[in-house]
Amino acid sequence: MTLAHLQPEFHSHTQMGAHQSEFDFGPITAPKKSSSDDADLRARRGQQNYLAGQSAECAVQRHYEDAGYSLLARRWRGGGGELDLVFQSGAGLTFVEVKKSRRHDLAAQRVSQQQAHRIFSAATVFVDRSDFDPFVDLRFDVALVDGIGAIHVHENALVFF
Repeated sequence: MTLAHLQPEFHSHTQMGAHQSEFDFGPITAPKKSSSDDADLRARRGQQNYLAGQSAECAVQRHYEDAGYSLLARRWRGGGGELDLVFQSGAGLTFVEVKKSRRHDLAAQRVSQQQAHRIFSAATVFVDRSDFDPFVDLRFDVALVDGIGAIHVHENALVFF
């Protein structure tokens, strides 16, 4: 018994003195993708990132509440920015920006100077619209959440922007 029946058919062609060999497998082409496939993929990734961000915010909220902070607002919008989490502890307010990524260092890189300014602006409007003393102590933290859900909180992190 030979194995010839298991091997692909092999053809040899000579054209203008050059020797060319080819297998008879037919052309290999990538499946055609439509723009709707790309849009669907982007939509799924966007939804996945949104849900991961929501989950990270919930975990950070529990972290602060377990430490005795009271949640005042979540995803508050105003003053040209959004505040992920706003807590009260004693007489002071803590504004927390939550960043989620596979690693903490990657999450930290996602805080820009422009974003910090939008957070400061939103915090100013938040205090102005509330019953808090305009001179209330404010703290701006960044909470980094990695791919396994570990949380690293950097207190007063945004004062350096």
